[in-house]
Amino acid sequence: LSIPAAVMIHYNLGGTLSALNNAGTLTTSGLVNVGAALDNSGTLTVQSGALTLGGGGAWAGTQAVTITAGALGLAGGTFNLGGTIVASGGGSILFSGATASVTGAFSSTAFTRVTAGTVSFNQAQPATLTQLFVTGGELGGSGVVDVDQSFTWSGGSLTGAGRTLVPGLWDHPHRE
Repeated sequence: LSIPAAVMIHYNLGGTLSALNNAGTLTTSGLVNVGAALDNSGTLTVQSGALTLGGGGAWAGTQAVTITAGALGLAGGTFNLGGTIVASGGGSILFSGATASVTGAFSSTAFTRVTAGTVSFNQAQPATLTQLFVTGGELGGSGVVDVDQSFTWSGGSLTGAGRTLVPGLWDHPHRE
C-alpha cells in the first residue's frame, strides 16, 4: 500500500478501535496520521514527511522500517513491539506520547527520539541505536540500550532495571 499525500485514517470515535493490518509493504511520502491501531508484520517505509501512529498496535515477526527522510512517530495508544525491528535511514523514530514496550530485537540507525510517553526496552538482547535523544517522557524497562554514537539527555527520566550504555563514555542504570 502506498500513501503518497496527506491522509488521515481514524476509527469511528466511540466504538471499537479499528485496526490497519500490514503484512506486506506500507509506504508513505506525505503527512500521514493513523488514529486506528497499526498491527504490523511487514515493511514500513517513510520516504518523506511523517507517518504518525496514534492508535497503538501489535508488531510481530521481522519488520524492516526504513525512514529515508522525515519521521515515524508513535504518538498515542499502546504498542507491543515484538519480533525483530530493524530501522534504518536518515530520518527519525519519535516516541512522542505512546506507551511502547519493546520485547523483540531492536536496532536503529535512524535518529531515535523520546519526547513524551513511555518506551520500555524489555528485550533479551541489547537494543542497538546509533543516536538517542531523550528530551521528555520516560525511557525504561529491564533491557539494555546500547548507543553507538551519541546520546543526549536533556529532559524526561530513565527508569526501570535496565541500562543505557554509550561505550567508553557512559553506563547509566535506569533506576534513579
